[in-house]
Amino acid sequence: MSIKDNTNDILAEVNRLKKEKLTLAALKVERTAKMPGYCPRDTGTSARSITHEMATDGNSIKVGSNVDYFIFHEMGTKFRAAHASLRRALETNMRWIKRLFGAK
Repeated sequence: MSIKDNTNDILAEVNRLKKEKLTLAALKVERTAKMPGYCPRDTGTSARSITHEMATDGNSIKVGSNVDYFIFHEMGTKFRAAHASLRRALETNMRWIKRLFGAK
């Protein structure tokens, strides 16, 4: 009788599931941040610019914007209060994300 080593198949499946769950979490945060009441709606550019990107190693994902002034919406300035759409969207979905990854 021979024993088959499935370690590589198991690790590949774990990595696939991790990337899938990271993507689902990012999409949930992205979608929430684009909702009315989260992101400023002067022209809609800020909301449309929110997207996600997986790190090349597949171990993390980031949600953000490539619009230069988005940081001022998120963090505020001395003249304007912060809207913090991404942070609020993450906080709103944190319980769901924890359940997605199996945390209680």
